[in-house]
Amino acid sequence: MPESIDFEWRTFDNVRQGTIDGILALEKFEEKSLTDRYVMCGQDNINIKLLPSGIKIKELLEKRNGIEKWLSYYLSFPVDVKDFSEKAKLTVACEKQSIVYDDLIERILDKIVEIEKIRFMRIFRPSPSGIIGVDVNYIRMFHREFASVGIEGKSQDMVSDALEKLGLKRYSPKNYAEFLRGEIK
Repeated sequence: MPESIDFEWRTFDNVRQGTIDGILALEKFEEKSLTDRYVMCGQDNINIKLLPSGIKIKELLEKRNGIEKWLSYYLSFPVDVKDFSEKAKLTVACEKQSIVYDDLIERILDKIVEIEKIRFMRIFRPSPSGIIGVDVNYIRMFHREFASVGIEGKSQDMVSDALEKLGLKRYSPKNYAEFLRGEIK
């Protein structure tokens, strides 16, 4: 099972349009509309996203100066039920050892939140050797619209540097699990 460590910062604050325009002017990586399915497990330190081919589970290891260090796991379908339950901190009632996408959805449907997104992904190069991913997401959920700006990189220093150079330090950090918990209450 592939694992990776990434450093992330995200906000759902009302980011100034001039700052967003500056981000959107960066080197284009990808733009797309999508629907993400998040699984609510009741914990802000676990982020679970259902994908057609598997499940991405992120566990928050550390948070320093608003920058979060995440350990990511990717489980391919069919998913080992015990492995999923341990990593997602979520019990799934299933007699089988492994489970496929549709069966999992059926068992945890009440914990799934669908979010429609228009995602603009950009590349920020703070130094010749560094590449940082920056994204602007326009989100539709529960008939409401939100915006989110995020930064992701392989080191805390690189993400911190990008925050400073992109003018985002003034905004309050909040990850998807925190955001969703706050909106679902």
